[in-house]
Amino acid sequence: MAIVKNTAGIRIPSVYLIEQDVPPVILGTSTGIIGIVAQFNRGDVNDPTLVSSQADLERNFGFYDADLDGYAAIINMLNNGAGAVRVCRVSDGEESKASATATASASGIVTFTARTPGTWGNYITYTVAQTGTSSVSSGYVNITITYTPPNNLAAIETKKYSMLTMDSTVASGYLVDIINADPDRLVDATRVSTVANTANPSVVAATSLSGGDNGSAVGNALTDADYIGTASNEGLNAFEAEEFNIDFITSPRAYSNATAVGTLQASMITQVENDNVSPRIAILQPASGMTSANVITLMANLDSDRVVMAYPWVKIYNPFASGGKGREETHAPASHVAGLLS
Repeated sequence: MAIVKNTAGIRIPSVYLIEQDVPPVILGTSTGIIGIVAQFNRGDVNDPTLVSSQADLERNFGFYDADLDGYAAIINMLNNGAGAVRVCRVSDGEESKASATATASASGIVTFTARTPGTWGNYITYTVAQTGTSSVSSGYVNITITYTPPNNLAAIETKKYSMLTMDSTVASGYLVDIINADPDRLVDATRVSTVANTANPSVVAATSLSGGDNGSAVGNALTDADYIGTASNEGLNAFEAEEFNIDFITSPRAYSNATAVGTLQASMITQVENDNVSPRIAILQPASGMTSANVITLMANLDSDRVVMAYPWVKIYNPFASGGKGREETHAPASHVAGLLS
């Protein structure tokens, strides 16, 4: 099956031509789960995670970044009716976590490391404050961890921890244990020295973490192989696990040329044709600027009744672009169609 814009009244056997404007919001009940492989600036890599709202998306995978294809694609799905999206973040394996070390008398005491890799961690700060009138060196401190996305592109997240100490013999207040036991924590805490030491970090105003990175290759520099994965639990391959019960698979990545099936798309077709996984449909898309004739030629190279070709690219207003000022953009259509079909 193909979804293309019928601009020439062409009729081709086994190809359905549907001319339709994609509405901004489709009201109704979603019944299918979409699996998507894409790039983000937050979240564990190769860990398919269920997202059902914009808040879920931002909490798990970060904020809009024009160089990364995932955020806008999922927003488009949700705006077109998707109720459940299984998201798998992909990268080149070179991503890193932001971190910073709190000190006392120039000596490292505890290191705070963003819970997941990516540039999102560079927008985290930590604050150390004295607790009441107690001496910081021998008493307790309060720690505040704050995540402030740039340009108000996502909600600010703040975690406050009170009456903490670096004395590991204190059962209910050891700083490292208290922070790391929080299931919704923004950072992991690691003691710098294993030597017995009760010195707390010095009082300090908001101090930024740094060094968070999305990898050496981002955007179009990421290869199809990175999207597919090399192991069975990586990238697109991860969706073959039966427990995910995926109904649709897609990716914002487009075809590399006008007539040949790309490597990623070929892998998606192989997966939906695999009788050992739950039945699912691959939602593909051509490269931007392809004509209806190009798409028909491309579809002729596909030998599957479990494939939808989304076309043409969709012009929408993106409120997150230009530092949150917004602008009109042309977006890849697969995510819109996935939302409609789910």
